Amino acid sequence: MLKVPTDGLTNAVSVRFSLSLGMAKNLQDLTFCLLGVLLSWIFFGGLRGVGLGTVLSALLVGRFIALFKKILPLGEYFEQLAEKDDELVVNSELLARTE
Repeated sequence: MLKVPTDGLTNAVSVRFSLSLGMAKNLQDLTFCLLGVLLSWIFFGGLRGVGLGTVLSALLVGRFIALFKKILPLGEYFEQLAEKDDELVVNSELLARTE
């Protein structure tokens, strides 16, 4: 399944370090948030662009992912969709080669 780069990174970290997807997302978001704060202080001499919403988002999005994965166990369904998507990509590549 095609993922945007940040989601792909989250998934890779989750698999590599045997973390839940929610925990990997939390760690990634907090890391990027802290990096934003650090770069803001380096380049602007103070805190800019990182507000309460950014911090809350960094703390809560991963927890919501973990919560929804428990409430709606759709992992198997999405895996089946990903397999179908991969088959479509392979079939379209084969079709393009024959034309």
